Amino acid sequence: MPDNWITLVGGQAYPVDRPNQALIRPADVAHALAQINRFNGHASRPYSVAEHCLLVADIAERDLGLDVFGVLGAICHDGHEYVTGDQHTPGKRAIGEAWRQYEGRHEHAFWSAFALHTIMATHRQAIKLADLIALATERRDLLPQRGPAAGMRWECLDGIEACSRVDLNSPERIAARWTYWRDAWLLRFTDLDFARNQALFHEADCAASRSSGSSPQPEGGGGNTTGGEGRPAPTLHFVSGGSRDFLGPTGDRRFWPVEVKASGLPAESNEADATDSMPREGQADSSGLSAEGDEAAAASTTAAEAQADAEAPEPVDWHFNRMLQQLGGKPS
Repeated sequence: MPDNWITLVGGQAYPVDRPNQALIRPADVAHALAQINRFNGHASRPYSVAEHCLLVADIAERDLGLDVFGVLGAICHDGHEYVTGDQHTPGKRAIGEAWRQYEGRHEHAFWSAFALHTIMATHRQAIKLADLIALATERRDLLPQRGPAAGMRWECLDGIEACSRVDLNSPERIAARWTYWRDAWLLRFTDLDFARNQALFHEADCAASRSSGSSPQPEGGGGNTTGGEGRPAPTLHFVSGGSRDFLGPTGDRRFWPVEVKASGLPAESNEADATDSMPREGQADSSGLSAEGDEAAAASTTAAEAQADAEAPEPVDWHFNRMLQQLGGKPS
């Protein structure tokens, strides 16, 4: 047992002197960030680090045009604060080098846990700009507009304009409970982490295609798109409720969905499609098969899918399964 530790919401004892990246879990991060207030609680309403990170990610994507890697870095830029807390900048200056070393260790561990070092190095300036735009927006909407502090200069915001399309005092934001921001951060992080992996798999597939002399296909081209050596290009199906299906460069199911059939569509969508296209009793469909023939073919397909699932390897996306557990879903 470490000498100096804190209790995480997942029950782990986290050593604050020597951060352990193996103990960093997205569900714990989301839970804590959604309950840590920005500005030491001096905003006009409860405003959490989770909501701030979501705002920075939104600005990075919609206003600055960052790719999935940059947006992932944006939503994670304050992730280490789930352990350190959100120390305001004047406080950091007052503490000095001791704080920089302490925060730096936890930031490094967080980046290592989620493979963010290259992303943060590549997109650091753009993420910082998105963070400052968010800060200017927060000052405009959430901090007092009267009193001596209202007219004081914030040097870090020189030349920075608040985001005009965002209203942090909208009724929807004010009414949202902290659990909404917890779940929103977790789902957004999971989607971005998943899309990052999809892009990396596609890049690997393109490299294999180039080495074999084949022409790589566009990412996410669908079922008829093939990569090098006739392999399917990565295809991502986003599904409501956080479920998703992914076919890797070799056709393996790298991320297993919940209540999603082989096509990657929600189960209820597949059922609706089947109902709409089902021929009437005894009537042949466009393929020349009767309804009874369709039922037999469907039963055979279902049995084949069940056999494939039984022989498939264990899921590798533990982040996704952790998310489902956090939100009350059933892991694959």
